[in-house]
Amino acid sequence: MKLRIMKLKEISKFASVVRRVVPNLPEEAEVIDPTIKKPEIGDLVVGRIKDLGFHVEMENPQGRNRRLYSGDICVFALGNRYATAEYEGMVPKRMPEVLHILNYGGCCGVVTDKNITIPEPTTVEVLGYLGVEGEILNTKNFSMEYGEQKEPMTILVVGTDMDAGKTTTASSIIRALTYMGYHVEGGKITGVGRMRDTLAMKDAGAKKIFDFVDAGYPSTYLISEEELIHIFDLIYSNCESDFFVVEFADSILQRETNMLLRSEVMKKVDMVILSASCTFSAIGALKYLKEELNIEVNAISGPFSNSSLSVREFVEYMGDEIAVFNALERHEDLARILV
Repeated sequence: MKLRIMKLKEISKFASVVRRVVPNLPEEAEVIDPTIKKPEIGDLVVGRIKDLGFHVEMENPQGRNRRLYSGDICVFALGNRYATAEYEGMVPKRMPEVLHILNYGGCCGVVTDKNITIPEPTTVEVLGYLGVEGEILNTKNFSMEYGEQKEPMTILVVGTDMDAGKTTTASSIIRALTYMGYHVEGGKITGVGRMRDTLAMKDAGAKKIFDFVDAGYPSTYLISEEELIHIFDLIYSNCESDFFVVEFADSILQRETNMLLRSEVMKKVDMVILSASCTFSAIGALKYLKEELNIEVNAISGPFSNSSLSVREFVEYMGDEIAVFNALERHEDLARILV
């Protein structure tokens, strides 16, 4: 087995998706021959920035975006990504000489499709797997443990598409409940690892925040339903507060989100909030959730609520039985909807 010793100080940057691994690293680690085994989700990879493309920054384990430079030696995690506004990317079947950065959190793979408006990806020359004492490190080996079941009041936020304001809505809910004096925790169950969303929930007042990275997954695209339920249950079991505000990524039609919406985890959900990008998507999503999944939506928000004209269109068509709120406005008004 080919390997070389690398001192941690030689590494320019660590990605945020490996944040649970970093505190457990010795001062010296190993760069292991990348051809030694088939790549797997969560494997840590050491790579050198080759050509800068779309991602010119990468989030570090503290959640701060750091500028990338050609020649930087970084540690990433392998994962799949599904993003209608950016890339679809996969963990390769065999390790190539060059990988692509798939998101700001430092998830790496090979781009298989992209939005036509997005530039080519930043490329990474593969130096090898990161290992300790001959063992290749994987994020799944650094998962959080199960907690004691507390059965908090659980509010789920789902959306009509990738950029439908779900995190803004979730953060507004957390802020409103905190304003009322409740202890609130936040979570994100699906997506690709990046701390921006969970830190937004923290800024809104969440006592604790966990996501799938804490469960050992740099991303959730194409994992099994069993794994998705495990992630939900693991994060849910660690909530010790009155309320748990949880987000499912992307749209309600996206594979993993749709699987969860059809699964047993919905028995633990007390309220469903829909975040919609436009009036027509709000109407369509409400009908789909009700007619296809038998899910009742308790309130609706999202970018469409920024316009009183859009809200008027919605009410004229759907009536006023479902509360519409704007996540950017007064939190005390939202509080009355939630409790």
